[in-house]
Amino acid sequence: MEYGSPELYSHIEKEQEWHKISENIELATDRLGRPIDKGIKESVIALNALGLQTRASCEGHLHHGIKAPWVDVGSIDDEMASEALSKNLEGSAETEEKRDKVRRQILLERKNVLDLLDAFYKVRNPLNPVRLIAVFRLGNTRIINQGYGIQDGLPHGEQSDNLDLFRKEMSSFAEALKERYLADR
Repeated sequence: MEYGSPELYSHIEKEQEWHKISENIELATDRLGRPIDKGIKESVIALNALGLQTRASCEGHLHHGIKAPWVDVGSIDDEMASEALSKNLEGSAETEEKRDKVRRQILLERKNVLDLLDAFYKVRNPLNPVRLIAVFRLGNTRIINQGYGIQDGLPHGEQSDNLDLFRKEMSSFAEALKERYLADR
């Protein structure tokens, strides 16, 4: 990029926006008042920078919770999503229109997550347990390593090794998302 070029200014603006999002994420806390785990923070920043609202996250822990890093993406709360996705509820045309709008939003967010994962894996081919997947939940999509579900059945040493590999993969995903964000005009 040449000094004074529009690309340089765009890149500088993107860096400034990234920094602003980083500052906001740095101040964010969970419902217990704890900050976002350091090991997942870059993924949270990158997803938010790319326009995907994150709702919850964890860097993964061996002694509590899930033994893999994860991020929940979605702008729709679970109650609203449950109502929108329920086939048994009837309502007015206005209610149906609102439900349809919520359904479309949920599906668009799911598609956006899948598109990011597809782009990331066009140039990578990790072992299956390490690979990041999208798990569709009510109003959100969880990005998590494919092998998270077998961690509890493995010896402690293997769990620890896997968690390290899982965290590295999530970190690589965050780096790829940041590159994508900074490259987009």
